[in-house]
Amino acid sequence: MQTPFANSVFRTTLADNAESITELVWLVEEGPAEFKPFILSSYSGGGRLARLSESSPEKPRNDARMLRLLLEAESDVSHRLVDRSVHFERLGLSNMWFEGRAADMNHSLVISALYISIPLEDGRYLEVWLAPSLSFRKGLMPLFILGAIVITTGLSLSLVLSLVFLRPIRRLETEAESIDFALAGQGITVEGPIELRRISGAFNKMHSRLVALLTERQRMLSAVAHDIRTGITRLRLRLDDKDTISSSELDKDMVQIETLVSDMLAYARAEDPRGPRELIKLRSFLRDLVIGSPYKLELSAADFVDTYEQIIGDPVSLRRLFDNLVENAHRYGDGLIEVTCTRDDDGTWISINDNGPGVPEEKLEQIFEPFQRLEGSRSRLTGGTGLGLGIAKAIANAHGASLTLENRNPKGLSAKVFFPKTVMT
Repeated sequence: MQTPFANSVFRTTLADNAESITELVWLVEEGPAEFKPFILSSYSGGGRLARLSESSPEKPRNDARMLRLLLEAESDVSHRLVDRSVHFERLGLSNMWFEGRAADMNHSLVISALYISIPLEDGRYLEVWLAPSLSFRKGLMPLFILGAIVITTGLSLSLVLSLVFLRPIRRLETEAESIDFALAGQGITVEGPIELRRISGAFNKMHSRLVALLTERQRMLSAVAHDIRTGITRLRLRLDDKDTISSSELDKDMVQIETLVSDMLAYARAEDPRGPRELIKLRSFLRDLVIGSPYKLELSAADFVDTYEQIIGDPVSLRRLFDNLVENAHRYGDGLIEVTCTRDDDGTWISINDNGPGVPEEKLEQIFEPFQRLEGSRSRLTGGTGLGLGIAKAIANAHGASLTLENRNPKGLSAKVFFPKTVMT
């Protein structure tokens, strides 16, 4: 059944070829017999095909509208077809295939065509096929090959999509849902395209950081619980040992517990300073640090210019950072503490230098971990709580800076805070 659109296409095709068809009829009827094969051959091509037949269609189909289009051709010979019974038939793919076989037209196959049969004066019939749609050469095989290529390509793309994208995504989803933060070695399998591998790698880094945070939290909670329980036990022993006890005797233990809790809170807040941020001129900031320190400090900042050495930060947190470094230098050093400021192409360095015994090389990084000390005492006069350097490093990281320790020659320790140019204003 032909659609209105298809009928419109056939009518348009016939109107475009009406003049050439009427002239072809005239040439075939009036031309010499030996020239007729050449006339038909020259007409065929470009979606058109013509041949002579000895028999008429089995079921003639006359179409007055189509015949009118043929007779309205702008040709001087179109009147020759006025009284002839012209047969019109619209052929689909299957019809065209059978018609083609009957007409020995296996060399050409079209998806749809308009078939016209015109009776000639000598009793034969001129058969014309007009194909407005795509043509395929050499029979049905190219059509089957094209279909096979389309199907194979679709199946291949589906398989590639499943293997390369969908399977790694499903595996990523499954492993992400079943991940256990108690298992530090368990992560996401890195596979698939580069984008998925990047996502898996980023997820594994996040997993490692979360595991480290959970591990550190557990260690800190255990240490805090132990220290507080030790202080409470000491208080109980004092109370059990005497009928009466003065507040001064309890004060030392209470101060130690209070200091521990205060340092724990400071450490927890160090990586996320809550104070207001403002423009800080480092030279003025360090000068105030030296003047306000209870220890003997010497500032060496001759090459500093306030206009260029400025950062945006929390002054309270930064003051605690350098106070911790100065206090650490005083605790383990001997005498003068030197504060130096240097500048290079990458940024600004602020160093707190002491002349103490230094730190064993293998412990330069370990000493930043919570509750790590060079000796076992928890007294504020020596070891403290072991959180001072950890708090200082966390504050530095929160401001885009870095804190490192370096042994001096011949002795002493240098705590270096580096502010890269990216955080300077």
